[in-house]
Amino acid sequence: MPEPLRGQFLVHLRFTHLGGAARGEELLAPMRGLAAPVLDMVGDLPYAALDSIHMDPPDPLPYCYEGTTLTDLPEDAVDAVLAVAGPGVDAPLAMVEIRQLGGAFGRPAAVPDAVAQRSAAYLGFVLGVPVGPGAEAVPGAVRSVVDALAPWATGSALLNFLGAAVPQRLRALWGEPDRERLCAVKRRYDPTNLFAFGQDLVS
Repeated sequence: MPEPLRGQFLVHLRFTHLGGAARGEELLAPMRGLAAPVLDMVGDLPYAALDSIHMDPPDPLPYCYEGTTLTDLPEDAVDAVLAVAGPGVDAPLAMVEIRQLGGAFGRPAAVPDAVAQRSAAYLGFVLGVPVGPGAEAVPGAVRSVVDALAPWATGSALLNFLGAAVPQRLRALWGEPDRERLCAVKRRYDPTNLFAFGQDLVS
């Protein structure tokens, strides 16, 4: 962790804007006004550098994660998350994220695709690093946040944030036509299931 962030409970606000810089500053101003930033790294970025917004570590790490899509994010949902992973809670988690969806993500693509959960309003995502003392508590802590969000959950997730899901939950991401189209592509181009790592839709 960067030195200014170590040993603290912090909120990481991630912000992207595709318009002009002046309009971006205007949109960001109310969020900046909530508290003095510990690190303010907002600035113009080329598209290829967008991954730097997340400040992910450059080296591989073990991790445990799970996500859930949400229909809404009322104050009760925020309170439910803070009750299990907020200040004063000894939760062995690296991050708890709420990502706003909608916009272009929520609109059907011009070319039909198999992106699931376009109608979801938010994504809840939880990640822990199971190393060192307390590593065995990480999966339970991840699950506690997902369970806390259950009253507002759609019952599904986004593929990249699903976590170690059982096959039934993976297949439930798509409706029958999209799922069958994906399976047909898999059977055609990978009939021996060589690429069976991660989330495997057909085995």
